[in-house]
Amino acid sequence: ISSSPEMGILAVYNFHREMIQKAGESIEKSLAEHRDISGLTLALSKKQFEKIRLRLNEMRREIHELSCEESDKEAVYQVNFQLFNLSEVLW
Repeated sequence: ISSSPEMGILAVYNFHREMIQKAGESIEKSLAEHRDISGLTLALSKKQFEKIRLRLNEMRREIHELSCEESDKEAVYQVNFQLFNLSEVLW
């Protein structure tokens, strides 16, 4: 699924919110071998934040390309990338 400007920001926000909620639910509902959930808590400079943000965009494109390589699909998975500020400091 890819969003376009015609979709509207509210629809995109609601979609992301629902997928993040489903990720949390998967901890209890899915066997560990059917999911991969991990995280990092990091202290970053603004420059580092921007580098990571760009790398996440590249990884998302690479994963999308990888998913298109085979025609035989067996299940639908959701991949979420989140990078957000936990501190009160905002740039």
